[in-house]
Amino acid sequence: METVGMLNHEQKKKMLEEQTLLHIIYLDFEGQQQWGEIMVHQNIAPEVEVIFKELLQQHFKIEKMKCIECYGGDDLLSMRDNNSSAFNYRLIEGTQRLSNHSFGLAIDINPVQNPYVKGCVVLPENGTFYKERLPVKKGMIVKNDLCYQAFVSRGWIWGGDFLGRKDYHHFEKYIVGINI
Repeated sequence: METVGMLNHEQKKKMLEEQTLLHIIYLDFEGQQQWGEIMVHQNIAPEVEVIFKELLQQHFKIEKMKCIECYGGDDLLSMRDNNSSAFNYRLIEGTQRLSNHSFGLAIDINPVQNPYVKGCVVLPENGTFYKERLPVKKGMIVKNDLCYQAFVSRGWIWGGDFLGRKDYHHFEKYIVGINI
């Protein structure tokens, strides 16, 4: 069901109608409880609420959580600001295919501490310090840690397991009839 081609307003409108805005309590990097907002597909909203409750109970730190509209839909700007987000109607970089964020079926967490890495390219650029995954620092996601388990145990795929590139901040889920 992955659409090929240009982004269009009608398709975005339809996808927006399938999203649910969640109000999430999380621990910021100072250990203080904060309210964040994240927009996800309505079919996974209850599961996402449970995941973030688990992360809160386990004291996993998240710097901030705002909807992508606060950044004008600019993914790189959101990543540079270390914003954790989900729905964003956009193409996969360098392709004509819709990102799983367009379906509300992908979540990015602490992109500075968990950057996208492919060869010498690190995004966001201010995440370069975190390209090396050891020692583990606050807000980082590593294989088999509590954040990884909270998502993967429910059928999500972690971008840190991708071949040829690592997208350490990224989790995505596939649902027949929505994005496959």
